Amino acid sequence: MLKKIVLFSLLLFTGLAFAKKVKFAVDMTGQTISPNGIHVSGDFQTEAGYPTDWDSKSTLLTKEAGTDIYSVEVNIPAFRKYEYKYVNGDQFYEVEFVPEKSRVGYDFNDSRWIYIDSLSDGVTLMPVLLFGGNAPVGKKMVKFKVDMQSQFAINNGGVHVVGNFQNWNKNESFMYSFGNKVHEHVAYIDSANCEYKFTNGVSEETLTGSCKNTKGNRNIAVTSDTIINEVCFESCSDCIESSINKTASINLINIAPNPSNTVSIVTINSSIGPFTVSVKDLTGRQLMNYENVMDSLTVQTTSLNSGLYLLTISNGTNFHTILKLQVNH
Repeated sequence: MLKKIVLFSLLLFTGLAFAKKVKFAVDMTGQTISPNGIHVSGDFQTEAGYPTDWDSKSTLLTKEAGTDIYSVEVNIPAFRKYEYKYVNGDQFYEVEFVPEKSRVGYDFNDSRWIYIDSLSDGVTLMPVLLFGGNAPVGKKMVKFKVDMQSQFAINNGGVHVVGNFQNWNKNESFMYSFGNKVHEHVAYIDSANCEYKFTNGVSEETLTGSCKNTKGNRNIAVTSDTIINEVCFESCSDCIESSINKTASINLINIAPNPSNTVSIVTINSSIGPFTVSVKDLTGRQLMNYENVMDSLTVQTTSLNSGLYLLTISNGTNFHTILKLQVNH
């Protein structure tokens, strides 16, 4: 009997630990409100205690006094991606038309999506989007996309985007992957100039080349709702180009000795430099960084523990590759 009580308590605690209060809200400015009310439907509804998912009738939103905003709070598990739509009425054909830039974007799926990555005590406030719009009033939608296939490993902390739009906070702006190692995050900003970087865990990417501004960051002038072109982590180009360069790098780059005991010489047989060479551990933490490398570089490995390390070599424009370096003491 005691075992059953302990087991039940453990299950209850586990369930509560992953429950999160989330507030859905939509701005109905300019809309004629249905007499049947405003609803939200999505794949979160059964988790929130409603009978079925994608039910247009069960999750009613309440009008917030003095505004055109309608909202509802639900308890749903954190650390998940959810898809949803708002409904002006209680029939599925009364759902909003979600603009293409805000859609999930695969298999002709035209739903909105959000990833809940917080277990904080407070309520996670969903962006108060205009019904049928991309962003809240006065803000622009920006979708960030980064391809992580050039990275040997993804840190357990996940992939994030950090920037001046969120005070460079590495614990916010989690990037969700729909597959193929491409990670996405949708932000709503009011800054005309957006500076940003991607992180693998808490380790920021090291940039060189045309996409790096004077502060070492990526940047884009935001004048409208924008989907930023997908890039490879630590590169100014996409990973298709990077993968071609990686194949070519077999004949362009040599590391010897490898395994290394005290030093290794990196020899680059190419005139497309200068290159930036960084040494990272398997968590993505940068340990060494060398800039303006042309034909050769001596890497001191005496300060490194025995193990496997990653050498990222890039000229910031049309060459980016990652090679393995084994250190044995």
